[in-house]
Amino acid sequence: MAQPMVVCVTGASGFIASHIVKQMLERGHTVRGTVRDALDSRKTEHLMALPGAAERLKLFSATLLEEGSFDEAISGCQGVFHAASPLVPGKGGPKLGWWDSTSRVAAILDQEAGKVMGPCLGVGKEQASVEDPETLVLRPAVEGTLNVLRSCKKAGNVRSLVVTSSMSAVAPNPEPPVKSEDHWSDPEEQKARGSFYGASKTLAERAAYDFVAKEMPSTRLATICPTMVLGPMLQPEVNMTMGSFRNWLLKGVAGPDGKCRNDSMSFVDVRDCAAQHVAAMELEKEGRFMSLDRSLHWNDLALLMKELYPAMPSAEPFNGELCKVTEFDRTRQESLGVPVRKIPEILKEAADELKRLQALTGELLPLLEKAPSARVVVVSSTAHLGANKELMEGDLMAPERYTQWGAYCQSKLANVLFAKELNRRFQEEDFRRAMAGIALEVASSQRPQMDENADELGETPMTEVESMTEVESLMTPVRSYYDNDKEAARELAERGIQVPPNRLLHDF
Repeated sequence: MAQPMVVCVTGASGFIASHIVKQMLERGHTVRGTVRDALDSRKTEHLMALPGAAERLKLFSATLLEEGSFDEAISGCQGVFHAASPLVPGKGGPKLGWWDSTSRVAAILDQEAGKVMGPCLGVGKEQASVEDPETLVLRPAVEGTLNVLRSCKKAGNVRSLVVTSSMSAVAPNPEPPVKSEDHWSDPEEQKARGSFYGASKTLAERAAYDFVAKEMPSTRLATICPTMVLGPMLQPEVNMTMGSFRNWLLKGVAGPDGKCRNDSMSFVDVRDCAAQHVAAMELEKEGRFMSLDRSLHWNDLALLMKELYPAMPSAEPFNGELCKVTEFDRTRQESLGVPVRKIPEILKEAADELKRLQALTGELLPLLEKAPSARVVVVSSTAHLGANKELMEGDLMAPERYTQWGAYCQSKLANVLFAKELNRRFQEEDFRRAMAGIALEVASSQRPQMDENADELGETPMTEVESMTEVESLMTPVRSYYDNDKEAARELAERGIQVPPNRLLHDF
């Protein structure tokens, strides 16, 4: 094991970075982590709960586009892991992509025992509409990387840098017969087809190598290029890649024609990816390293996922001439000495993780079927009225449904449709659905504050509601929409159920 060192991990609360922090602490190193707000316990408590964190982990607030904000965290460090990056994938005009939103929307109540049987997670999606990808995606990735490197240069004693890149930066078009770290993506081609996240990773990685060569020639730089990363989550949020995997299990992997895509896909477990970062640091490696197991055709992946989650909608196999599955030269990756899990194990453990978190809506149905009787209370908000009401019965994911502040309205509308779907499936007399619009605010003592020109949700304390009269007055705006609101709010209050705030779970 390497001699203990002091390292900085940027974006420490993220999916991969949290595992880097965990493994570095386990190996006896001292870690300085940067997050957007070190005082936000929702983003940091999982880090401070790690073994060794109390003695050897300190968190700092830092912002990618604020030059000098990483100075304090990096000062005195021998190594730096730069894992922070704006997570804005996607394609298509000004809309840069879709984010999965997992919202805690219901409590399943055992009517006979009078107790909560368990939580249920409803699945919605958030869409971020961005008018200027150059400013909001590409510049933060490149300038953020350069700001971190400038702080490294100021510190003067950083010997090793490990930067998290992506396999999207190792994706030339056309694809070579065998991919290796020698291959680079063309960022202009990526931007042209709307892959702004991919372009940002390509440009940021190039910028890192250029800066180190010119400004820090004695510093070793390694970049890790992971493919789709799945696995156990240390952070409280369902991250982007695990959210995508969850959507495949819930909605299937079929294309518009009902068939699997004629393409291949590769994966890596987050623990192995983090271990590769750690190995690159401890072994003082330089250069690029891919991070993956191998690729499988979507025909094979669909079968594997169906075995793991039988409720997944079926997809017909592609029955034409199959494309060549992407092949990789993993010689450099294997030089890190980190064995990686195989795809069947990666997918199984990812599915098990989602089940553990009850992040698959389908988990609710078997639970209800086992209950002699049950009442499901689904919590939404008046903000769902900001969505296009004429489309409420349509496709939940239709982008045209939502207003410009639709990220929040959308998640609330998802909860409404979730309740309506349960009501449709279960028509027995002992099962009925109740919508609680303002009950969320009453129970949590917090109220969402929306700027109609913004896509982000902020929360501020709300005055405690002291009487049911106040509850009834709060319910008035939605009573014409859902006549069960008042009854649901009263029942929640009588049962003393504390409904957690229904926050969007992503930190842009």
